[in-house]
Amino acid sequence: MLQPLPVFTAVYESPLSALSDETKDWPRMFNQFQGPAVLWQPYVVKLYLKLLQEASNLDTLEASAGAIQNLAACQFTPSAEVRAAVRVEKGLPVLVELIRLKEDYVVCAVATALRNLSLDPRNRELIGKYALRDLIDKLPDAGARRPPISDQTIGAVLGILFEVVRSSAAFTKDVHEARGTEKLRGLARSYPAYSHRVCKYASQVLFMMWQHKELHDGFKRSGLKEADFYSGTARGDSATLARPISSQGRERPAQALLDDTLSSGGYGAVSDAQVSTVHVVGSKNCAKDRQN
Repeated sequence: MLQPLPVFTAVYESPLSALSDETKDWPRMFNQFQGPAVLWQPYVVKLYLKLLQEASNLDTLEASAGAIQNLAACQFTPSAEVRAAVRVEKGLPVLVELIRLKEDYVVCAVATALRNLSLDPRNRELIGKYALRDLIDKLPDAGARRPPISDQTIGAVLGILFEVVRSSAAFTKDVHEARGTEKLRGLARSYPAYSHRVCKYASQVLFMMWQHKELHDGFKRSGLKEADFYSGTARGDSATLARPISSQGRERPAQALLDDTLSSGGYGAVSDAQVSTVHVVGSKNCAKDRQN
């Protein structure tokens, strides 16, 4: 197992204080909430993380990672609390270790969970410090025979890299030094071996890398020029890549398989309508925060 990542002070005091309670207190906590509100309570995150640490069944690992992925997928207070709870419970190194598995469907769920967790600035910092090489290792080498990794998994990894790169020039430099630029340029030009969406996502990460002007000299010393970071579209239109991602699992209708990066068995972005629906059924305890 990886060594636990540094843990920062919890941001959300009231909900996260439940994480220190003993198991014997959990029935009392469950009784405090009803319906969908139960799902977003931080002590539920602790149960999923325990499964990720101790389960050997691959389907259980995928389902547990998928649950965290979905709970962290919304732009409202309960999802923000879930993202913080995973960090406080030292769940990030658990997920990073699972990224190294060979089974793509598990890696896909784990990578998408990390992608949603990276919306939290402190999570993003820890992922940037400790997980970049594992993430870049999942990207295929330019021009190489396609490895057994799905477009969905690649899309999730690119989503994480996008968040990390746009937040930090230092992490962008680390991505470059880990051969990330080379792999991204290959993906941006890889259609039809990879989907249009994968090519677009890779182009958007490259575009964001070039926005760090202090790194231009270093890029040029590596033999790169501005045009190399505009391998696809030159626009900074990254609305889809910047959104959190939800999943309904791997079982999907045949007609939904046209673009296999769209939702978690083809992972895709949560629509505003979906966010609004979850917003309504979320925890009543967070109603005041959401109104603010």
